[in-house]
Amino acid sequence: MSRNQKLILVVSLAVIVLVFIINGVIDNRNRRQFDTDETMSEEEAANLLAKKNEAIEVNVAKGKNERERIEYYAQKFFKSIATKDYEDAYNVLNGAYKERYFPTLQSFIDYCEVYFPGTLGVKYTNIERNGTTYVIWVTISNSTGYSKSTIEKQVVVKENGLNDYEISFSK
Repeated sequence: MSRNQKLILVVSLAVIVLVFIINGVIDNRNRRQFDTDETMSEEEAANLLAKKNEAIEVNVAKGKNERERIEYYAQKFFKSIATKDYEDAYNVLNGAYKERYFPTLQSFIDYCEVYFPGTLGVKYTNIERNGTTYVIWVTISNSTGYSKSTIEKQVVVKENGLNDYEISFSK
């Protein structure tokens, strides 16, 4: 394992631990709120959970430098594809890009199932910035190591604010 891969692994593990700690603190606060408000509807509870998760995501993004933050957004996108949570990945696609290449969720799913390996390993090779838009060059491989085939992609990330971004990629 290269030094860069070890560094990415250590940073990823640190982020995961931080998310668990933050999640535990917020969960304890919210649990007390749930205990005191038994009249909360399922929709209100779902909204509260969504707000909690958004706050966690913003805190995680806030703690990263520019490059780490943009790679984090791309990582979340590819993780959604790898776990077959295609709707989440589809929802962060840039509107014009989505309209042109993937007018329906099903067209995006069909593309992902054909062109992305079942277990994604993503390596970031370069990043360039133009205002609030970033281009990341990535190499995607089957992370199980059984296949030596790789896919080269350019991923465009437009950051509108912390944890508020749009993605498109070379097709």
